Amino acid sequence: MADKAQIPEAIKVQGEVVRKLKSEKASKEQIDEEVSKLLQLKAQIGGDDGKHQFVLKTAKGTRDYNPKQMAIREKVFNTILGCFKRHGAETIDTPVFELKVHIHITVHSWQAKTWRLT
Repeated sequence: MADKAQIPEAIKVQGEVVRKLKSEKASKEQIDEEVSKLLQLKAQIGGDDGKHQFVLKTAKGTRDYNPKQMAIREKVFNTILGCFKRHGAETIDTPVFELKVHIHITVHSWQAKTWRLT
C-alpha cells in the first residue's frame, strides 16, 4: 500500500499508462486490467467511508458578507425602509431566485407591449 502523498502521483502515472495503451490500440483485456488498477488507486485516495462529497455552488448574483459589512448593510437598508414607510410605501414579496426562462418571457412580453404603445 502506497503512502497517501504518493497516491496522486501513482494515479497520474497509471492514467498515462491507460492513455498509452488506448492510443496503441491494445487488447481490451489489457486496458481493462490497467483501468481497474487506476480505479483501485482512486478508491484509496477517496477514503473508505463510501460517502460522496458534494460541493455546493454559490448561486450567481449572491455573496456572503462578513459581520462588519452586514451591520453596515442592515443599517443602510433600515434607513431606506424607514424612509419608504414614512411616505406610505409597503413591502412586496418577490422571489429571490427566479428561473432565467421566466425572466426572459416576462421581459419580452413587457417589451412587446411597450413597442405596441409607441
